[in-house]
Amino acid sequence: MARLSDDAKWLGQEVGSLRDLDVVAHDIVAREATLHPDEPGLSALGEALRRQAGERRDHVRTLLIGARAQAFLIDLAQFVETRGWLVSADFAQTERLAVPVIDLAQSGLSKCWKKVSKAAHGLETLTVEQRHALRKELKKLRYAVEFFVPLFPSKRLDPFLKRLKRLQTVFGSLNDAATVRDMFATPELPGVSHPAAQRAVGWVLGASQARAEFDWSKARALWRDLQETRLFWK
Repeated sequence: MARLSDDAKWLGQEVGSLRDLDVVAHDIVAREATLHPDEPGLSALGEALRRQAGERRDHVRTLLIGARAQAFLIDLAQFVETRGWLVSADFAQTERLAVPVIDLAQSGLSKCWKKVSKAAHGLETLTVEQRHALRKELKKLRYAVEFFVPLFPSKRLDPFLKRLKRLQTVFGSLNDAATVRDMFATPELPGVSHPAAQRAVGWVLGASQARAEFDWSKARALWRDLQETRLFWK
């Protein structure tokens, strides 16, 4: 499990870096270029990013057909088919695995909700790092909710999921701002040789941060709405 986890993390990071380039190039910079066509540096920066994303995409394609990624897929399939999670010396494991899925769902969702509530404590005073920690816990909660959707009536589940998604939109802007900041802080900054693109970098950094702060101003009300929603699994 530890080795499979390490390989999954490695592959996720490789694909994630491509995803970040695509988001910044096609969503964030392209949006600013559309809104401000009189700023030529934005187009130049977008072109540099798309070029870099193309190179990164070729790199990821090579990795996906490479030995490490292929071995990971084979080993993962073997782990699943041979029930690699079973421990022969643990005689109580089978009993634990036989717990009804609804009980597992209720326990798992309660744990996720507890972590979200803890991370959201003192929402108005959260630092940037604490906001990102809350974003991660909200994402885990949403994944868990959507995984267990078939177990609960939609009439009970839908209001909670709808408000959870609304709250997550706030964190989308926050994540975009962090992605832009991290990307443009690297030595391989796209378009550094183009003066207009350098100006556009500052533009995008400022615009993404302003958008994040504006959206964050809605967080308190959206969090209160979610808190007041019935926990459908209880």
